[in-house]
Amino acid sequence: MIDEDFYLATDRTQCLTPIALPDNDNLPLNYARIYYDNTLLNGLASATSDDLKSANMLTPSTYDKWRPTANPSDCTLIGTSQLCDYVAIAAHNLSGSTVVINVSNGGALTEVYNSVVPSNLPLLARFTEGTFDRVFIEITGTTTAEIAVVYMGKELVMMRPNYSGYSPATLSSKDVFTPQASDGGQFLGKQLVRKGFNTSASFSHLTYEWYEAEFQPFVLHAKKYPYFWAFNLLEHPNEVVYGWTNQNIKPSLMGIRNWLEVSFDIDAHGNL
Repeated sequence: MIDEDFYLATDRTQCLTPIALPDNDNLPLNYARIYYDNTLLNGLASATSDDLKSANMLTPSTYDKWRPTANPSDCTLIGTSQLCDYVAIAAHNLSGSTVVINVSNGGALTEVYNSVVPSNLPLLARFTEGTFDRVFIEITGTTTAEIAVVYMGKELVMMRPNYSGYSPATLSSKDVFTPQASDGGQFLGKQLVRKGFNTSASFSHLTYEWYEAEFQPFVLHAKKYPYFWAFNLLEHPNEVVYGWTNQNIKPSLMGIRNWLEVSFDIDAHGNL
């Protein structure tokens, strides 16, 4: 039974004592990650095949792509030198191809990915934080490769894990169909004209200081640009989407201490 003094307390900071949070760099992988920081945006690009269109990977658009025809093929993307711990690739068709990703700061190369790509969902390579300004991508096993988006930067780790009720993005389709029926109402077929995903994320018990310092830069980014979203890399390492938010992200005070809660919708890209 809750003591009635709990409800009468004028100093609500005494009503709940939170568990101390671990250091941000050591938060477990089941805490959601957002990959929005991108040093490659509007940088420089070159490639051994389809060199002219290699710059398409430096913009957030999923429509314009780099389409090399050589096997193997490779490209170099150069941005601004900064602390980085991830490379992410979206809107690609690399499933079944072998991809090698190296990063550098103008000197020795550091390999961060070398594997057969398992699917056409966004590819995420996480690595030990370091100062880098360029990405080298080599593709083997296909002459019809396509890549639209490449990000490199520093990941944002949410202060709290996801709560129950989250809909996994890759299982939450937001497709557009064109049904076809006869004049008599008979079903003739249905055409998929747009493919995508949709989910929403909710977080609570966020400190005001953390929100301002860590999350608000993402809020400002999301006004104009997409981002990569991973809700639980520990249990679902391939559950990564490239999405965007169509409304302003606004927090609200919970009435407990100085804590905030926030939620936002995510519309994500899907390959047809």
